[in-house]
Amino acid sequence: MIETSNINYHFREWPYGKFRNDNFFMDLVIWLIGLPIVGLVLIMPVAILFRLLEVNNNVMINRAIAIVSISVAMVFGLKKILKNRSDKHRSWLKEKELYEKEFAKSYAEKNTITNIIQYWTIEEDEPIYGYLIRTQENEWFYIISEQLGEFELDSFPKSQVTIIRAPFSKNILEIDTKGREAKYMDTVQLYKFIDDYSYVNLGFDVLAPALCQTLQTSLVEDEKQES
Repeated sequence: MIETSNINYHFREWPYGKFRNDNFFMDLVIWLIGLPIVGLVLIMPVAILFRLLEVNNNVMINRAIAIVSISVAMVFGLKKILKNRSDKHRSWLKEKELYEKEFAKSYAEKNTITNIIQYWTIEEDEPIYGYLIRTQENEWFYIISEQLGEFELDSFPKSQVTIIRAPFSKNILEIDTKGREAKYMDTVQLYKFIDDYSYVNLGFDVLAPALCQTLQTSLVEDEKQES
């Protein structure tokens, strides 16, 4: 089962300073240098064809096509760079606003999960630290956070896990585990219980009852039959 309450929590002031687009140089290389080169490569067959057919003024035509191709690619690349920067800045502003709101409110959510009996480690192509957890009451939860990398496989989770997270951004602030050891079952992939996801900031959530029943059938009962 899960118990949720609010507790006083002291947030530090915004620790990340001013906005920085760390990928700006890479964007320049890809979109303002790489893309025009790709454009030139794509029009090479046309240039070769004009030369083979001995088209009048083929050199001038090929130069004109190359200039147009490079210009179009650079305009598109510049728009892409500006859009990427705008999207990142908007995301940074949203994160900063949520953080400042949390700093002003000075409280956090405390979620305590008890009666944990089984857990699965989440396995994906990209590095990810996460667990799918089942309680004695057949409630299911997932926890995905880089902080979980601090735990050894055989020490997490225990029968009780406490998660403290920010109330607005939902970032996990602290994780604590205690009690008896829960049973490790197997690995599981995200698509089994999350339809649409990105690897960033999945955090912690409770799964819907219907999905809990599906997981009960597909993960627990199948495991019993195999054993």
